[in-house]
Amino acid sequence: LFNSMDEGYCVIEIILDENAKPVDYRFLEVNPAFEIHTGMHSATGKRVLEFFPHFESSWIEQYGRVALKDESIRFANYSKELQRWFDVYAFRIGLPGDRKVAVIFTNITERTNAEQALRESAQTMIELDRRKDEFLAMLCHELRNPLAPISNAVNLLRLQKNDEPVLQQATNIIDRQVRQLTHLVDELLEISRINTGIVQLRQEPTEVSDIIERAVETLHPLVTQRRH
Repeated sequence: LFNSMDEGYCVIEIILDENAKPVDYRFLEVNPAFEIHTGMHSATGKRVLEFFPHFESSWIEQYGRVALKDESIRFANYSKELQRWFDVYAFRIGLPGDRKVAVIFTNITERTNAEQALRESAQTMIELDRRKDEFLAMLCHELRNPLAPISNAVNLLRLQKNDEPVLQQATNIIDRQVRQLTHLVDELLEISRINTGIVQLRQEPTEVSDIIERAVETLHPLVTQRRH
């Protein structure tokens, strides 16, 4: 079963120092998938520090606890020496004094890297969205600056006694468009409402003639250009 399964499998013997502290381990048995997942060849009978003199001590300590305290563990960890991520299940076998641990594991490097890439991409999108909101807020504030003097200028024009129809029509157009722009800018400033999708529709009575007049004002330059 162990020789035919896709998961890597090995039996290791924990090596202790004079203080009964795990300092190394020896491979007693490995299956064919072991070499595929680890890239380590002819490991049977050899110690892990023979392959990698600077192998991370955390792996040795975890397997040591399994052997000495009979604690079965399941964990995912990264090995700098092997440059791979592993999903590991380890449990003690044999007699307590044998210090033998069976390890079943899978190389999950590709999956982990893909998940990390997705997390980084999501974080990038969040950052871009935050910057977009900041830009829109700044832009809206900048747009409000010229609207105030334009609105004041319209009020000054209304104070002038001038019965010329063209001037009055132009003043009314500017006034309506400035109010419309102010309304749009105020809507853009409410970034939180836009982000949450909560946009209130304010209903109020209006004259159909006003709607038609605004439409004509909007299309007037195009109508004049094409001589409609």
